[in-house]
Amino acid sequence: MKNQQNIRPSVSFEDFAKIFKVFESFPFFESWTDKEILEEYNSFQNGGIIFGYFTDEGKCVGILTMKPYEPGKHPVEYPSDAKVMYLSDVATLFEYRNMGIATSLFEYAIRHFQVLGYDYIYLRTNEKNSMSYDIAKKCGFVRLYDIIQEVERKRANGTITKDARIFMEKKLSK
Repeated sequence: MKNQQNIRPSVSFEDFAKIFKVFESFPFFESWTDKEILEEYNSFQNGGIIFGYFTDEGKCVGILTMKPYEPGKHPVEYPSDAKVMYLSDVATLFEYRNMGIATSLFEYAIRHFQVLGYDYIYLRTNEKNSMSYDIAKKCGFVRLYDIIQEVERKRANGTITKDARIFMEKKLSK
């Protein structure tokens, strides 16, 4: 496990944008305008959270983003009194992959929201060619087998495609 002291709950827009650009490559090949990236960043600044992983030299090389559960936004349901967070994205710069950074971000977020008394964390991901799927499994998330959502996204080549995403959750409360 990487050094948890390198994780901070604050990331600049410049760092966020630089790391978020990894979604333009394999396996997603998504297309994001600067305006869309700013809107995404602002959505986490207003009610969500961005955890950043920083090198000892202070360079942000990974992010994990989360938002509170919004009933009806995804095809998952939780009791109205449950405290639930949605793990939106995890990304690491290419040259820092396979070093345990994303796993450390997952583990940090899990502990952070356990301490705050949350009941669940859930995420939406691809099952194949997905680093977040593999890390989530390793961190104890389980697949919600009866829930799949078609997601439409503009791709880097200009096309708009749909792909099926699965949901996974981790129960935090005892």
